[in-house]
Amino acid sequence: PQIQLDNLNKAYVIWVRSRSPKAIYFNTNRSGKWEKPVEVSKGINVGASGPWPDFKGDGEGKFYVVYTAKEGPGANYEIWYNSYPISSVGTWGTNSNVSQTPEGGSANPAIAVDQNQKIYLVWQDDEPAPDRWPLFFRFYNPSTQSWSSKSILPFPASMYTPQMEVDGLGRLHLIYLRRGGGSSIVYYTRNDNPTNPYGWIEPIAISGQTNIDFSEIRLATDNQGNVYVAWEKRIGTNYEIFFRRCVHGKWTDMLNVSQTGSQAKWPGLAVDKATGDIYLVWQQKRNNKWQIFLKALING
Repeated sequence: PQIQLDNLNKAYVIWVRSRSPKAIYFNTNRSGKWEKPVEVSKGINVGASGPWPDFKGDGEGKFYVVYTAKEGPGANYEIWYNSYPISSVGTWGTNSNVSQTPEGGSANPAIAVDQNQKIYLVWQDDEPAPDRWPLFFRFYNPSTQSWSSKSILPFPASMYTPQMEVDGLGRLHLIYLRRGGGSSIVYYTRNDNPTNPYGWIEPIAISGQTNIDFSEIRLATDNQGNVYVAWEKRIGTNYEIFFRRCVHGKWTDMLNVSQTGSQAKWPGLAVDKATGDIYLVWQQKRNNKWQIFLKALING
């Protein structure tokens, strides 16, 4: 599940129903109580892979979802987009194909929304060459009510499982994985002028080898432009949750936050955008049972 809040602190939640066929569902307590869940992906064939949804809000009560699915049996995997609400009556709009790469498979979309309601979208796609995965980029301009043309980030393929956020200064931050030999490394880049597809700084590796083929990665930002990243790392037979932050443009050392000596996976990361206080959760196996653990970094 993924959760967002509006400016009145009402909750909006999506989740994946995993029975066949898969589907993305939504619910909200906007009216003061939880409603009947709504199938957001209705009419779209989610298929066996995916749907890897990403769900964000604009802070004013409008929410956006992107996910991987097919238009029908035998079709290509594409990135689908929808928004809520489309009017003062809380309903979802129409699912639309925003990747439009019929020659390649589209996967793992990430979405971000700035204070001007511009929507930014990135996803991995092997349209240029099979099994070579550059990141594609588009943005939606609310003034023209249209999506920009597609562009490919000017960095070496292959790039996997992107995560993207806008900070309080309007800058766009992106992390993703590079993989090889059964391990992966977390990379970071930033665009200070997000509508410029060539405005990205040269990516830097911020994790070292995770020793996990597809490490789970998380990203958050605050109003001052600081960046917070969490990821999984395998040490021997154990899994730990590592963390790093970039404050005033300088990266701190990597920190093992979980320090479990057992299995710690699936991090969740949230930051108080005004104060920079950090909240990190993960799933940890203790006494052969999975439990949820929390750590917080308050006032530094």
